Amino acid sequence: MSKQLYAIKKIPKAAIEYLLYCFNNALRANEGSVEFTKAAILKIVPHAFGEHDSCGSWCNYASNPEAFRHKYLPGGKPLTGDELKTSILPIFKQAADNAEKLAPRGSSQINENCNAVITSKAPKAKYYSDSSSSDFRVAAGITQVNLGRNYINNVISTLHLSPLKNKSLLYRIRRDEKRKKINSLIKTVEFKKKRRILFRNRQKLNASAEAREGITYQSNSEIDIVKRAITGFIAFLESISSSVMLAAHNGLKFDAPRILTLIKHVDLLREFQSIADKKNDGSKQQCGVSVNIITKIAKAGISMCLLQKTYRNNGFEGLKILLSQSINQKPRVTARIMTMMAIQKKLHELIIACFLHNEFGARLDSNVDFSEKVEDAMNSKKHLDNTLASEVETNRWARRNVLFNTITSDNLTEFPELTERELKIFFTGSYQMSQAVSYLAEVVNDDGIITLQYVKITPSIIKTQPLYTIFLMLDCKVETSSFMLGY
Repeated sequence: MSKQLYAIKKIPKAAIEYLLYCFNNALRANEGSVEFTKAAILKIVPHAFGEHDSCGSWCNYASNPEAFRHKYLPGGKPLTGDELKTSILPIFKQAADNAEKLAPRGSSQINENCNAVITSKAPKAKYYSDSSSSDFRVAAGITQVNLGRNYINNVISTLHLSPLKNKSLLYRIRRDEKRKKINSLIKTVEFKKKRRILFRNRQKLNASAEAREGITYQSNSEIDIVKRAITGFIAFLESISSSVMLAAHNGLKFDAPRILTLIKHVDLLREFQSIADKKNDGSKQQCGVSVNIITKIAKAGISMCLLQKTYRNNGFEGLKILLSQSINQKPRVTARIMTMMAIQKKLHELIIACFLHNEFGARLDSNVDFSEKVEDAMNSKKHLDNTLASEVETNRWARRNVLFNTITSDNLTEFPELTERELKIFFTGSYQMSQAVSYLAEVVNDDGIITLQYVKITPSIIKTQPLYTIFLMLDCKVETSSFMLGY
């Protein structure tokens, strides 16, 4: 009933609470009687609107009509408006028609309590259904609901087992007594009145807080906030005159589905779809290639680097083989020649753009004095295999726990040195050398002394730390699995 009343937006919140209060009182006062329950429900709406002709002894209007005030309605005044009354009456008539179901005042609280107790014996997080203890756990939960926590003492006495310790027995007795005391207390009129007063005080606090902080304390306020945000987002998209492309890392699988789910949840999918269609009219063919083909290329695991490499090495034929490769009797991306030619055109334009950038773009001049030697060092190493990294992975040296020895720069009085120029050539440029400064800072103390821990893995390889792993070849050739460091 509360959902139906709240669905009528014209009813004040205080009036809804008053009607529900009267409805609960009607059920409580006429428990077990279908006829009296039905009659009491039908009298609620006329009573709330100031019509007391059919009210019973529970209404104080007859004793003093002039001084009578509704206890929980705003200002103590009755509700007004024929339209409001017409919208409320069908809800209470429907409830009156179901008086046979409402009169017994059945409640699911007992079932919920029983389920909670059984869950404490057989937690849902663990699978007990196929275990031999499952039936005993359920029986123990039901017995505790019926007899209390002291049931275990009765079981032990029946089976002639060792009795419970006095401390444990006393604890169970006290818990049962506390439960009985609470059950009797919550049924008293004084407790119910106090609970209602506390409830109304909380409502007043929430109302004052809402006046200061907005709708944060209202039910479903989260939906309102999301709806405002998405409405603002759609308005922002509409304010942009040109086409719009939304980009995100892993957006297809992560961001987009979640955004669309939120948009559907606040019933703004049609508005969003409308603005999306307008903004995508000019971008159906992005870069001369459809969005569908770009998506297929991404899902096929073909990167831009692979496309460029294939086209550079094998031309259009290589591109054709890559895109039309048969997988489960379907092309990997597409078998249409026109689509492949569009992709070829864009790759060709990209190659031209890269050439023009390299030819006329701003040049890096940090190593201009010895750039040729850096280039030679790069070319000499680009085909070399990192044999040390393979050996480290094969022998699991990086994952093996070992005891390290400590060594400082004071102990290394004679150590081969490289000039800055030699280091830059060795590092094939300045970038790797600039990164080494942060690693160096981790092992240098305030006195400028370097402290390292090392262990000899083989006669020609040592492993050092602290915060990162370095493997050094002792024949002055240095290799690492992630970066290179001078010797």
